[in-house]
Amino acid sequence: MEGDLPSYQLSTTLVGHQADVRVACDVDGDRVATAGFDQVAKLWDVSSQPPVTESPCIHTYLGHSRYVYSLAFIKPTTTFPNGLIATGSVDTNIHLYDPNIPDSPLRQMVGHTQAVCSLNTDSAGNILSASWDGTAKVWDTDGTCLCTLEGHGKSVLCIIAHPQLGKYITCSADLSIKIWNGATCIATMTGHTDVPRCLTMVDANTLASCANDATVRLWDLTTATSTGAFPCHNGVYAYSITAIRANVLASATDAATGEPACTYDFATCGEDGSVAIWRGGRVVQTILLPCISVWSVACRANGDVVVACDDGMARVFSCAPARCASDEVLLAFHEHVAQVSLARSQQSDQGQIGDLNTKDLVGPEALTKPGREDGQILLVKEPSGKVMAHSWSASAQHWNCVGLVSDAKDTDSVAPAGWKYFDVELDGRKMKCKHKLGDNPFLTAQRFLDENNLEQDHLDDVATFVERHCGTPTLEFSAPRATPTVPGAYVPGSGGTAPPPTAPTYTSRRPVVPGAYVPGGATARVQTHDFPQEEFVYLAAVKLDGLRRKLEEFNADVSDPELALNVGEMTVLFKGLEKVVESACDRQAVVFADTDIWEGLTALCHKLLQWPVSKRFPAIDVLRLLLTRDEFKRVIFADGRVISEKSPLSTAGFLPFCMEHGGLLHSGDSAHEPPSAAVKMLTLRALANAFATGPAGAHMLTCLPELLTGFEQAFGFSGLPKHVAIAAATVLLNAAVAVRPGPQAVQMQVLRVCGKALEQLADDADAEVLYRVLVGVGTLVASSDTALGIVSSLPAIGARVRQCQTADSAKLKRVAATLASKITV
Repeated sequence: MEGDLPSYQLSTTLVGHQADVRVACDVDGDRVATAGFDQVAKLWDVSSQPPVTESPCIHTYLGHSRYVYSLAFIKPTTTFPNGLIATGSVDTNIHLYDPNIPDSPLRQMVGHTQAVCSLNTDSAGNILSASWDGTAKVWDTDGTCLCTLEGHGKSVLCIIAHPQLGKYITCSADLSIKIWNGATCIATMTGHTDVPRCLTMVDANTLASCANDATVRLWDLTTATSTGAFPCHNGVYAYSITAIRANVLASATDAATGEPACTYDFATCGEDGSVAIWRGGRVVQTILLPCISVWSVACRANGDVVVACDDGMARVFSCAPARCASDEVLLAFHEHVAQVSLARSQQSDQGQIGDLNTKDLVGPEALTKPGREDGQILLVKEPSGKVMAHSWSASAQHWNCVGLVSDAKDTDSVAPAGWKYFDVELDGRKMKCKHKLGDNPFLTAQRFLDENNLEQDHLDDVATFVERHCGTPTLEFSAPRATPTVPGAYVPGSGGTAPPPTAPTYTSRRPVVPGAYVPGGATARVQTHDFPQEEFVYLAAVKLDGLRRKLEEFNADVSDPELALNVGEMTVLFKGLEKVVESACDRQAVVFADTDIWEGLTALCHKLLQWPVSKRFPAIDVLRLLLTRDEFKRVIFADGRVISEKSPLSTAGFLPFCMEHGGLLHSGDSAHEPPSAAVKMLTLRALANAFATGPAGAHMLTCLPELLTGFEQAFGFSGLPKHVAIAAATVLLNAAVAVRPGPQAVQMQVLRVCGKALEQLADDADAEVLYRVLVGVGTLVASSDTALGIVSSLPAIGARVRQCQTADSAKLKRVAATLASKITV
């Protein structure tokens, strides 16, 4: 820190989450709350002085079924004397908890249709929420929605209240910041060139924002204009911003009050693994963290900051000497940071992490020259032969020694935050694959397939390729948790064969650095799992050029002019599909906020689905792609909506259409010839994509018993082509995910169909097909003792589990072994 300003140092570490800590907030003078990708929120006691290395967790708040993205504390009232902890989740719900009653929420607030990504409060104690559904809402603590703020064109990522004026301020993926008087937008501000992520008030008239364009902007609310933009976080995403209490950093004193004066001080965090402390429009301290993503930073009432990190930990930093960690703990922490920063610095400079020859390092004389940028890491070889890491402080204009670099000759072994990049050749194309060291190779492979629109069949090959280049992380089975990934993407996890512990244990997503600091002596492990599957599997891979050529070919042969698409309609259709495909990996994206656009795409798809049966398969592929988006599902499954009698794009017509075209009816019950393999495959893929959470998925839950009856009575799994079998297995897997909460009768039906599939599939059936069916079984087994009993009574499941324990496929063998430890085989 510059001048006589105090410097932030580590105070304590919060260890206990089983995945990324996504958000943190201050609760009161003694406690901090956190929440994350493990679907829970936690309350921590941080009152100890001097601070302990690891602060104890007081309570864990359960109830959400998806990642918890947002968090807020509502101050005590006469109705709620302990205050309230509010959590928002990807499951679209907001939960309110009494801080002292963790078992279940006092209230569940339902109204958003996509993830609740921001929570805050106003001066009246109301709760403010922002959502990927493109809206923000204001609620009272009884759970009543007081108003909805509509007007942004894409996801709303943050909402705050002006503390004096009673106005609300939001920012959105449409690149705008809006000021609201109630539900009325009174001003719109633009300036960021990429998505603004977070907002904070720094004084009565000044707003600060941070964004994906790696800038912080200040805004004058009286004129609704930007007064300055400041680059930050080394050109990568800035995720969060928080005002720092005025009495912490300010050196001047307000003559009227005797209190330190406000100097526009705030903190930011970002994708460069750092927290930046700002004063007067520039960074005065950079706090490096041993992780890649620092998701959130929040200021406490005492001026400390708490940060949420992607390594499964939250950390508190303080500039009060009494609340800083001991010298021994600080030294160990800085040495660990040095190891991770070294790996990141070398990756940035060289494109990969390779051997480091200490003979090539500079000597102490290099410390007389200024660094290139704040936070730059410089390795210096001392006369003794030791290698020390130094960090450049741009504000103080000098190098700070941050620790000893161990194992300098092999930086691969000390790179828990590193990546590897290599080329993969598939389908005649050379494509770049990016792998985060320590991640599950199958997660990387799935992300690679999604980004390059490749068929799911390549999953095993790409995962094997990743393993060969980067190695397989050491896996240890632990309590089930959500695997952090792109919402909606299919992630075949990995686990072990040992039984789970009786209580969740701390795990890190990255391999341990030899000799590195791990709070409390905890063992850092890489943890993945096969089941329970948390996310629906969406089949979105497509070659749009080929689909367009086939549609245009068949369109030219359509004799009914009412069903043929003209050039303009074909253009509109494919512009829409391009947007849908582009957003396949981003479930938070609002592809089209305007419902009329979805209505138009629905009308075009309806035309295509009336083409002759022999030419209908590309039309079904269009339906399959549109069904990857919840916005489309909400349109076609809206109550009482009918395009025409028995339209496939309605609640009345969708399932009958899919049952007929997917081979789920007896031949005598269908008006047409049995569907071809291509039609059957695409229809089953459409059914798989029709599943969803929240209101968009309600229709499929209603239809599920009838759909499963079709599988039980009319569908044969023996002799299926591989692509058809994978599609059918995906439907069963999504059905298992959908009925995890119940009812038990439908769970039983899903398990019976899975048993039928495992019995009828050939001994040499494709490993991916068997894997998906077994993950569906495991998802239900992990959810209830009743399902476990049902599985034990189905001999076909036990027989297939025994067989798969000796399979060639590593992941199939693994999931079979894990199931065998839970069921009677």
